[in-house]
Amino acid sequence: MKGLLIIWFLCAGIASSAQIYSTRFGRITVRGRYQEKSVTAVSYLLRVQVNDDRSEIHMRLGIPTMSTNNDSLNARLQQQVGNEAYFDGKMNINHIETHSHPQRRFLTNGTLAINGSIRPFSFTSTLEHFPVGSATCNLSAEFVIDLKEFGILTRPGENKITVGFNQLILKR
Repeated sequence: MKGLLIIWFLCAGIASSAQIYSTRFGRITVRGRYQEKSVTAVSYLLRVQVNDDRSEIHMRLGIPTMSTNNDSLNARLQQQVGNEAYFDGKMNINHIETHSHPQRRFLTNGTLAINGSIRPFSFTSTLEHFPVGSATCNLSAEFVIDLKEFGILTRPGENKITVGFNQLILKR
């Protein structure tokens, strides 16, 4: 019986580790207006975890990792120590192909948390086969966020930002 339990735990461990795809730090770009000027913020520290079997995606971004060419906005971002934006959701696909596949576009639904506010959120994602080195696919998306919905006060006309990300998904 003891040997059977050991085999069961080994199999369960192998199966569960095969469900999660690791990723490299991704690139996220945020475009909008700040003090009546166009501004772009970039971070290369987007953390993404993709669960193949459950079609789940979990994304995390430390706000202070964003950088712009605007000193006053950079100072405000740096003051957000410990503040993190995150998205938890499900991708509307059965599973991620690790071998060749055509480009796939699908809806991703979940919750987005920014500034302590959590809201339902959806966006269209694109998954492209990208077999280079240890990478298998590239996951990307672009969407608009209304900062007012998350309790972030801005000047009139500065409340909407466009967010885009690219994330390499590694082979298992």
